[in-house]
Amino acid sequence: MFVLTRPESDSQALAAELAAHGKQSFIEPMLTIHPQPFRVADLDVADAQALLLTSKHSLLGADDLEPLTSLPVYAVGDTTADIARKAGFGNVTSTGKQVRDMVAYMQKHLKPADGSLLYFSGRDITTGLSAALSHFSIQRIVSYHAQATTRFSPELISAFKEDRVYRVLFFSSRTARAFEACLEAAKLSGKRKHLHALCLSKAAAASLHGHEWNKISISNEPTPQSMLALALGMK
Repeated sequence: MFVLTRPESDSQALAAELAAHGKQSFIEPMLTIHPQPFRVADLDVADAQALLLTSKHSLLGADDLEPLTSLPVYAVGDTTADIARKAGFGNVTSTGKQVRDMVAYMQKHLKPADGSLLYFSGRDITTGLSAALSHFSIQRIVSYHAQATTRFSPELISAFKEDRVYRVLFFSSRTARAFEACLEAAKLSGKRKHLHALCLSKAAAASLHGHEWNKISISNEPTPQSMLALALGMK
């Protein structure tokens, strides 16, 4: 059985894909996403040249996006770009699959003299977007936060004790760290030697107690589609 550690809505879509291929999964979100409300009217947007979105959750906290919809939007990933379009933004560009792709795009196509950048982000970030674009004036607005799970559900603990868990999918370093903490809290750390971790990135894999896991595999690309392909390739 696969354990899916993404937030509930993301895991549901992945579970449906796996089920369509005859793969059983169990949804155990390691992060819960909460909007962090803010008033768009309070933002200084007079000289803003663009809005940067690095996550599909980046627009969650805004009370009214209409005053911003004339701004060009630069998004990490097609999913985030599609969400911006559905929210009413007309000029949306997906700059690539990762934050480093956005940084490269910004450096090539935008000029600091043309105005500031609005950056809607989560409260806890690991990417160095602001530092990489330090020559720009950036106004970062926290629009959501992700709360880590601290205890496994009774259902998952039972599945572990019945040896029904074999593979765990990790899409971020934070989910990996939260899962490791939950294993320790449930006194199930010995189960690592039976588990195969499927990781979106090297950073996620590095957050695991690597020497204790039976196997760790890393997706060819940092995308949900590549992770699905990796999971479906498991025998």
